[in-house]
Amino acid sequence: MTQESTADKATTSTHKVSGSLKLKETADRVRRMLGKEVKDTAHKELVAIKSLEDIPKIITIEAETAILHALRGANLRKNQQYEEALIELNKALSIENGFVIARQIRGEVFRKLGRYRDSLKDFTRVLAEWPDNVAARAYRGELKLKLYEEALKDLNKSLELRPDSTSALETRSEVYRKLGRFDEALTDLNEILKRNPSHVSALKDRSHIYIEQEKYSDALTDLNAILRIKPEDPYTLRDRGLLKRKLGYADDAVVDLDKSLAQRPNSATALENRGMAHFTLGRLQNSLKDLTTALEIRSNSLEALQARATVNYVLGNYNASLIDLERVLSRRNPPAPFRKIRIKILFKLHRYDEALNDLEKLFHPDLQDPEAYYLRAYMCFLVRRFSEALSDLNKALAFDCENVEALELRAKTYLMLYRTTDAFADFETVSILDPTHVFRLCSVETINSVIKEFCAKSDCEYMY
Repeated sequence: MTQESTADKATTSTHKVSGSLKLKETADRVRRMLGKEVKDTAHKELVAIKSLEDIPKIITIEAETAILHALRGANLRKNQQYEEALIELNKALSIENGFVIARQIRGEVFRKLGRYRDSLKDFTRVLAEWPDNVAARAYRGELKLKLYEEALKDLNKSLELRPDSTSALETRSEVYRKLGRFDEALTDLNEILKRNPSHVSALKDRSHIYIEQEKYSDALTDLNAILRIKPEDPYTLRDRGLLKRKLGYADDAVVDLDKSLAQRPNSATALENRGMAHFTLGRLQNSLKDLTTALEIRSNSLEALQARATVNYVLGNYNASLIDLERVLSRRNPPAPFRKIRIKILFKLHRYDEALNDLEKLFHPDLQDPEAYYLRAYMCFLVRRFSEALSDLNKALAFDCENVEALELRAKTYLMLYRTTDAFADFETVSILDPTHVFRLCSVETINSVIKEFCAKSDCEYMY
């Protein structure tokens, strides 16, 4: 037996976790080791274990030797000794295949060694266990680009040797598309279609690029060409239905999506888009049914969650809408319109503290959003902070001086501040812009009467 294997065996014997050792004691020892020996900030997740519950989430450990090998590997990686680091990390993963941190470090080592495919495999495995790992996701994105660049070199060489290769042109166009080099991708696809105008996959690929470029008319021309060749193709019918919905042809979109779903009833994309088309057409129950079915198939679809939250809001199913909105707003950089829907629901449910908390998340120094100012003004009015309400209403009206809701609320705010002349002016403007509304009055005498009544009550009774 070699001296090295003897030393390894001794290390294993010394550090092996006893079968009778309690889980808490094991966890405490793991935390001490990680906190003491790992200093590299790129792996600060290693020292983030603060409770027993964190351990199965981050690491599965059957022997402390796996951790020791991983720590050695991390330190060797830090010292740019990549081949040596790889040996240690392979040992760690041979002992505990589910050691996610060791796999992430090995992914970084493979990347440094230029072994991009191996690195990509490791980061993909890491993200399967730990989907919120930002570093792994960033590395995987970079690696995909590197692999595409490598593929591009091979494809260019192939086309130099055989310029008439349609398959190489098609593959290169796909790589160009994934790299965001759309003009070069279109050049290759146009060459294919010049040789064979009925090349279905080239037409489909070109339509996808046109959609990404928002050249919807060109995309529709290509999809129509495919359907003349393959009239019942469910994928093309789905894509054309999606495109028609985007172009505002909701009725036509439903026709195509019905045909697609008749062949592929579990297509989440087709169900989502048909649900949104139904919503546009005012068929709210049909929309809700399609979106719910789509989310049963693909539960994390952001677009379907947003659409169903909106449908439930319009239907008055506020609690159901809030459930979907919570999921939408938990994503990174959630879209502001859906926070506004949540705020409006919270207003209606009289959950004002939560509404105000959401409102504050909308604001920043350069905000150019009149609806956000109106919503905060509304909230301030409800809690009798009239001066603040007035300030926000003035900002909202600076964007749109004919916003009837904001003008009416400002009139009411002026009344609460006993500025009756200003209130009268806003009421008069409202009566001109919308004379049919119950509170948008059309005669000076009636306006004066309402002002007197409002001042006498000095309350929020007229607030809707």
